[in-house]
Amino acid sequence: MGITAIQIGIPIRLCFVWTPIMGEVLMANPVIEIFSKDEAILYEGCLSFFDERGLVPRPSTVEVEFFDYEFKLQHLKLKDWSARIVQHELDHMDGILYTDRMKPGEHTISYKEYLKIKK
Repeated sequence: MGITAIQIGIPIRLCFVWTPIMGEVLMANPVIEIFSKDEAILYEGCLSFFDERGLVPRPSTVEVEFFDYEFKLQHLKLKDWSARIVQHELDHMDGILYTDRMKPGEHTISYKEYLKIKK
């Protein structure tokens, strides 16, 4: 659903995300300006832990500001899965993995186990 430049060894604040609502979006120097107080706890996966999933609490809605591929300043209010994807990718830029966001005592599960839960 997304990848950051830092994940492929390029030390700049740039990410590419795909969301069901927005489609493909390139974000340069993104900053989340507002986090909602309500949150959802959902499973996340990552290229860093390809065969694992973990329950991660995140705000349900965020407002993010970034420069697009034409260097135009954009401001988006995102909710649900779109908000989660952007938060996940911005965490990578700050050296945070989704496993760092899991509640104490929570553990990742294999993708195979995750598929059984999702049925």
